[in-house]
Amino acid sequence: MTEAESNLWQKVMSHWHQGHPASTLECVDEYIAEYPDNDLAFMVLGETLIDLARYDKAKIALEKAIKLCPKNRAGLAFARMGHLYVEKGNFSAAEKWYLKAVKSRDRRPQFLIYAGNILAKRGKFTEAKRYYRRAIKSNEVCDEAYLNLGYVLRAEGKYQEALECFEKALEHAPKYILAKEAKRDMLELFELREQ
Repeated sequence: MTEAESNLWQKVMSHWHQGHPASTLECVDEYIAEYPDNDLAFMVLGETLIDLARYDKAKIALEKAIKLCPKNRAGLAFARMGHLYVEKGNFSAAEKWYLKAVKSRDRRPQFLIYAGNILAKRGKFTEAKRYYRRAIKSNEVCDEAYLNLGYVLRAEGKYQEALECFEKALEHAPKYILAKEAKRDMLELFELREQ
């Protein structure tokens, strides 16, 4: 990567990480005009367009990213396509893309979380729990995996198991606000039952 390309890419990333979609769009369009073969640029473009609810253009950008990206990074593009369909409310299509990400050569544990989340949203609790447990084994996203597994167990009425998951999430991330709230919910439920 040349210095000019690196500077322009840093500009794209700066705006993107700040969560500024309009300025990110401006910068990434400029980047792609100069460097049209960067799959990551098309992924950023796709995500930015999703943030702006420009779904048809986001789909085109993500399809381009999928064509350009190496096999070891394809899962990232598949997952972003899943995000697109979640935003559009097409959970069946999102599930397909997230499962494709999980099956890709790109073995990011976060893909297991995405798959579990969409399966849980679709009421497929048994499958969702399986993906969360696989994520826990990865030892990289344990806090989130335990939290989401706890949510599914809570939805199933398995409150003690849910509490244990929320506590394990807090062991991995003691300041995890969502896990603290979920644990508080379980403790309040148990107090109500004792009254």
